[in-house]
Amino acid sequence: MLKDHQPHILKLANAEAMNLTLEELSTFTEDPRCHIHVKQQAQLCCSTCRNVPVVLPCTYSKHKGHDLHEVNELAINERILLESKLTEINEHKSRLYKVPEKVDVILGKLSESNARKTETLKIQHEQQLYKFKNEQKGIATRRAGCLMDINKRRDDEKLQICVREEKELRKVKQKYQNITKQTERKYDHESLKCNEKYDKRKERVDGKLKRLDDNLQELSLDIDIRTKQHKDELQNLSNHCQQIIERYENLTNTTSSILASKDDWADAQCIPDIREACEPLIQEMKKEFLDIESLSDFIIGDITKDLFDNVTISEHEESVVTVKGFKKYVNCFIDDITSTLDGKIVISGGSAEINHITVLKKRGNFQTRHRIKSTQEIQNQQEIYLYCCFLSPHKLATAFTPSEIGIYDIRDHSYDKKNIGDVIGNWPADLNVSSVTTDPVNKRILVGTDSRYIYVFTDQLCYCHSITLPDIIKDVQDITVYRGNLLVCDYEGVGACAVSMEGSESKLLYEFFKPDVDECEWCPLKVCTDKNEFIYMLWRAKISGHLRCILVQYSQDGRHLLTTRPVDEDAEFDNIEATGRRKY
Repeated sequence: MLKDHQPHILKLANAEAMNLTLEELSTFTEDPRCHIHVKQQAQLCCSTCRNVPVVLPCTYSKHKGHDLHEVNELAINERILLESKLTEINEHKSRLYKVPEKVDVILGKLSESNARKTETLKIQHEQQLYKFKNEQKGIATRRAGCLMDINKRRDDEKLQICVREEKELRKVKQKYQNITKQTERKYDHESLKCNEKYDKRKERVDGKLKRLDDNLQELSLDIDIRTKQHKDELQNLSNHCQQIIERYENLTNTTSSILASKDDWADAQCIPDIREACEPLIQEMKKEFLDIESLSDFIIGDITKDLFDNVTISEHEESVVTVKGFKKYVNCFIDDITSTLDGKIVISGGSAEINHITVLKKRGNFQTRHRIKSTQEIQNQQEIYLYCCFLSPHKLATAFTPSEIGIYDIRDHSYDKKNIGDVIGNWPADLNVSSVTTDPVNKRILVGTDSRYIYVFTDQLCYCHSITLPDIIKDVQDITVYRGNLLVCDYEGVGACAVSMEGSESKLLYEFFKPDVDECEWCPLKVCTDKNEFIYMLWRAKISGHLRCILVQYSQDGRHLLTTRPVDEDAEFDNIEATGRRKY
C-alpha cells in the first residue's frame, strides 16, 4: 500500500549539505497545501509519509490507514524531538571546537618531525658524499672530450650565428650579438663547471698517486730488507754447511791416512777419538733444513694500502649475529675469535668442562663445533682459556692455558698440539699463555704470556726463540703483528705500544694514545687491524662500579687517535668482530 507514496518534497536529506537557509525556512510559514489537491488547504499531517500535508479525501485513497495527526499535536511532538537533538548537539559542541586547536598542535608536531627528518636526511647525505670516490683512469680523456665537445658546439653555434647574421638585415645585427654573448656565457659556465668537477677528481686521485708512490718506496725498502735478511740467513746456513763439509773432509782424510798406515798402535789410539768425533758430525749431517725452501720467497704488503678513503666506525651496530646452537651448551665460553680468508668466523673457548673450537658461516649460521682435549694437568680452581689466530687458509694457531700450543685444521678437525715446557725445556711453572698471533711473512707463531716474554715457534710447532719486551710492559694481554712490528696491549701496565721484533730484546717504537673519555683510567684489552691497515683497540674502565668498554680507531701509523665508539660493557675481543667471554 505504501509502494506508490512519494517522500515529502522538503525532506532534509535532499537539501545540500543538510543545511537550510532562512529563505528556504520561510517557505514553511505559508499555509501548507496538499501536494495532490494543490488548491485545497491541508487539514492533517501524515506521519507515515514524513509529515506531508494531506486533505480529508487523501485519507480514503493514497493515505488510507496511515498515521494521521493534527498539525498542532504533531508540531508539539516535533519540538520535543528537536529539543532532544539540540541538547545532544550542544553536548558535542566543546569537543568540536577543540578540534581546530588540536589540529594546530598536530601541525606543530608535524613541522618538528619534518625538521628532524630533514636534518637527519641532510646528515645522511653529507655522510654519503665522501663515500664515493672515482679513480683517475679516464679523467684526462673524459675532460678533454667534454671540453672538445663544448668547444665544438660553441664554434658550430657561433658559425650558425654568423651565417644568420650575414643573411639578416642590419636592424637585427644587435639581436644576434646579444645571442652570441649569451651563448658565450652559457658555455663558459659549462666549461667552468666541467673544470671544477674534474679538478676535484684529479685532486683526489693525485693524492692517491702520491700515496701509491710512497707505498712503492716503502715496499721496495721492505723488499730490500727482507731480501737481505733471507740472504744473510742463507749465507749463515751456507757457512754452517761449509764448516760441516770441512769437518767431514778432515775426518775422512784423517781416517784414510790412519787406515793406510796399517799401524796397529795408531789404530788403537786414534780410531776411538775418530769414532767419538763421528757422532756429532752425523747428527749435523742428518739435519734436513726443512725451512730453507721458505727463504726463497717472502710476503710483502699490498701496494694499494692507504689508497682507500678513511674508514670510520659506525655510530650504531651495523649487524648483530645470533648464533643458534650455543645455548644448549650450558658451560660453553667464548675466549677468542678470528676469521678465515673465505669469511668464516672461528670462535674458541675453554673451561673446566668444555673446550671447543666452533666454526660459523659468513652470516653467523652454525657450521661445526669440535671439542678440544688437552694433555695438561689442570690445577683446581684454575681458569682455562683457549685462544686462536688465523695461520693459513684452513689452519688456526691455538694457545691453551696454562702452557699448550697447537695447530687446528678446520677441514678435517685434526689438532696437533705440544706442551711448551716439553718443547723449550725451561717453562716456568707459574707462567701462563695469555694470547696468540701469527707472522705470515716469516711463517711464525707468537705466544704471549702473563709476563714480558713472547715465545716464537715455526708453523711446525718447533721452538725458535723468545723475545723480551721493554721494561714498561708488565703483562701481555694481547698482541698482533703489524708491518713487521708487534702491537702489545698491557692491561696490568695500563697502556699499549708498538715494539720491534728483531732479536731477543725488543725496542719500544711508540706508545698509543689512551682514550680521553669520562676522565677515568682506561686499560687496553685487545688489538687488531683491518684490510686498510687502520688499527683498532678495545679499552675497558671501571666507572661507578660498572665496567665500560670503548672501541678506538687509530691511524695507519698508530700515532693518531681517530675515533672512539662505546660498546657493550662485557665485550672482550675485537677482530673487527666484537664479543665477550660469555657463558651460553
